Amino acid sequence: MKSGKLYFFILFFLCPIFWQSFVFAQEQKSENASETKPTEEALTEENLIHHGDLIDLDVVGSVEYDWRGTLTPEGVINGIDYIENPVYGLCRTETEVASQVVKALSKFLREPKVEVRIIDRSNRPFSVLYGAVKMPQRFQIKRPVLLNELLIVAGGMNNKNQ
Repeated sequence: MKSGKLYFFILFFLCPIFWQSFVFAQEQKSENASETKPTEEALTEENLIHHGDLIDLDVVGSVEYDWRGTLTPEGVINGIDYIENPVYGLCRTETEVASQVVKALSKFLREPKVEVRIIDRSNRPFSVLYGAVKMPQRFQIKRPVLLNELLIVAGGMNNKNQ
């Protein structure tokens, strides 16, 4: 009977203690590790911020610091009055801009969490193909394009330039 009580004590009291120390001793992955190593997806042209993009900057838990707008011609985020140094956003990813804004906001907010999203890419500048083509046209390029593709859409080369 005494060995049964000892077995019961070991099974129900000591095992959970050892189980907790085993579970909580494991190393957890850091959230910042993914931000320091840029992936190949983050470096594509589509994921970078360009002129004409509508950008949404959301400070989690605060409505008064949220912002929506575009870049200035110099590539700086336009109209954030509460940050003293301008935030450069041209040809940067959303996470890079968010980390810059977090650094600027941490001067007067405690541990700010910022989400940056590109809402609208449709206002990006046009490319114009004219000259020695049959039908000069404007193109809004939203993906990587070869010159051959643009020449085919523009009707090919003029007869006198072939």
